[in-house]
Amino acid sequence: MADRPELLERLEQVVGLRRVPAQQQGRLSSAQLMQLFELLHAQGEPHAGAKLAAQVDPGVAHGLVYFLRSHASLGQALQALNDLSPWLLPDGHWQMHGGASTLQISMAPSYESQRLGRLLRYESGLVWLHGLIARCLDRAPPVERVACMTADVGRGAELEALLGCTVEFGAPSFALHLPLSCLDWPLPGHSPGLVHALREALQRQLPRQAAASDKAEQLLRWLRRQTDLSGISLEDAARYFECSPSTLRRWLAQESVKFADLLQMQRSWRAFMAVLDRRMPLPEVAEALGYADRAGLERAFHATFGLRPAQLRQWLSDVQGQQGLGLAEALTQMAAQARRESRPEALVRSLSQAADTLPLQIRDAAAP
Repeated sequence: MADRPELLERLEQVVGLRRVPAQQQGRLSSAQLMQLFELLHAQGEPHAGAKLAAQVDPGVAHGLVYFLRSHASLGQALQALNDLSPWLLPDGHWQMHGGASTLQISMAPSYESQRLGRLLRYESGLVWLHGLIARCLDRAPPVERVACMTADVGRGAELEALLGCTVEFGAPSFALHLPLSCLDWPLPGHSPGLVHALREALQRQLPRQAAASDKAEQLLRWLRRQTDLSGISLEDAARYFECSPSTLRRWLAQESVKFADLLQMQRSWRAFMAVLDRRMPLPEVAEALGYADRAGLERAFHATFGLRPAQLRQWLSDVQGQQGLGLAEALTQMAAQARRESRPEALVRSLSQAADTLPLQIRDAAAP
């Protein structure tokens, strides 16, 4: 952007962008980064974040790339990355799902999923992930297909050049599709000793990095760890942050987020998964998630997903019964149908995420 000094000046004024010496690290908060991407998008640079992500050296991220490429295979490296995803992706969901011949690595924001800046941040994250896998393999990954939640604004070729593959825009999640056989590919930097040493270092460093993240991301991560949401309050969260409720409310307001919205988002997701699971009666689901009764659950569920819990269960039963599909295949088909019918975005996204996670949860619960 050296040829656009007026744009640089505006970014310095609005976002807080500043020059730092090459050896000094400068950090933008998530809020600043999203605002930066939105401004660049408005100035005719819709994929500026993705371009920056393609130039980032993953090796500087607390030794992450060296840790991953020290595993024996790409599958082991990706599983290790999956284990670290709550720290690397605190405001969203990360899933790996293997089909008949394809591995899908997907991610999507958990809240503000309509905000352009957040979607652009995830788009850049997808490019960063592509580069990370390339560094592990010492060659470009054979990506078969790419999906992005961002809209196509006529500059898709720029993103396709970075990823080496056609991009499907307007998808329910961000995803890389790779051949399933890549999980068995050996990595050139395999070193069991290095894996052990760097794992301990990352486990110390990533929580400290997360502690410096935005308050909304920290709060969302804390909510996910709570086994019972029925009695969670702002005061409980404030005690976790060691501050007063008014201070926490003010911090969240600075990030344009409310505690009640984050709590409701987490309750909605757990309700969605419990309804699809079908092992728990709806009154018990309502009680476990802190709703006054089944009617309260149904009102909140309908407001978020556009249908009632019993309707969702019946829809799943119909799709499985009529077509003889497994759970994952049925949920994937339902997500595609919901998208075609322009149903609420929360329903489309949740069905897609459930297709990756629910069959594994049911399998684990049934295991001896």
